[in-house]
Amino acid sequence: MIDIRHQLFKHVIGLSMNFHEKEPVGKTMTRFLSDASALNDFLTNQVANVVHDVVSGLVVLALMFAINPGLTLIALFMLPILAAISLYMRPRLHNGWELVSASSTKFNIFLAENIAGMRIIQQFAREAVNLKQFHRANDTLVTEWMKVINLQAWFSPLVEITRGAALVIVVFTAARQLGLGGDTLTVGTLLAFTVYINNLWGPIGTLTNMNVVMQATLTSASKVFSLLDSQPTVTDAPNAIGLDRVSGRITFEDVNFGYSLHKLVLHNINLTVEPGELIALVGQTGSGKTTIVSLLCRFYDVTSGTIAVDQHDVRQVTQASLRQQIGVVLQEPFIFPAPTANNIR
Repeated sequence: MIDIRHQLFKHVIGLSMNFHEKEPVGKTMTRFLSDASALNDFLTNQVANVVHDVVSGLVVLALMFAINPGLTLIALFMLPILAAISLYMRPRLHNGWELVSASSTKFNIFLAENIAGMRIIQQFAREAVNLKQFHRANDTLVTEWMKVINLQAWFSPLVEITRGAALVIVVFTAARQLGLGGDTLTVGTLLAFTVYINNLWGPIGTLTNMNVVMQATLTSASKVFSLLDSQPTVTDAPNAIGLDRVSGRITFEDVNFGYSLHKLVLHNINLTVEPGELIALVGQTGSGKTTIVSLLCRFYDVTSGTIAVDQHDVRQVTQASLRQQIGVVLQEPFIFPAPTANNIR
């Protein structure tokens, strides 16, 4: 699990800013906590159990065939029925786990946003309103969980029913053979067979229940790999150079930019800032002040035009070396839970 989360975090911190601005924090946290844990549990625990049960089942099956092939085939008569039921339940379980995952993600998003915005909640006395919203989100999650649990509840009884049916059929067939006489079947063989059937249905039951775990794991795995498949929209050019210490001359030449392809927020921006010069960007909310700074830091790439630092196009230098040359004082500083010295560094 450590390796999975390491790979996830390494990938996430390399994604561009538009990903982090669009994806809720609670959704990303769900990938790290719930989905990565489910995937790890399957890989570390369930796979070993599957191997053990398959080997145990094959050994018992070989012993049964060695004792009496005919009764063995009769005992296995119920397996196709159990397999058909499992195939019938598989898509329903998968859809159920998808709904659980979606509800869990929405719940975590709600929780993360409310905890982060607790000052606003208390400032506007919204405790009662948000508590009702919490109950609705929690009730939805519990409802989806109960639907999956109800589906899972069918499997254990079905396994026991098929086990009982196999025993009844074998005992009935063996009793007829014993009544007719013959040397191929004895009471001892019949007793051994009943023990072997019980030993065989143990692994079969575990493997059948594994179908439930598998659907949950596939749902979590799809979410994890979907996150890993996300690609940054801003990347270093193949021949990008490291930017050494700069004098600080900044130029914007015919810069156009839009957060979407169909709507530009900056039109033909031309700007030159000389080293040591102090300027202020003044404008209404949404006029593009923060966007200009974000483009300079190359959190986004311009739609057209050029931004240069000391005549170096910011797209031709590495992102790390560019941002190391820029000091930023945020309007609302974010303090990491670490010593002050570490926050300054």
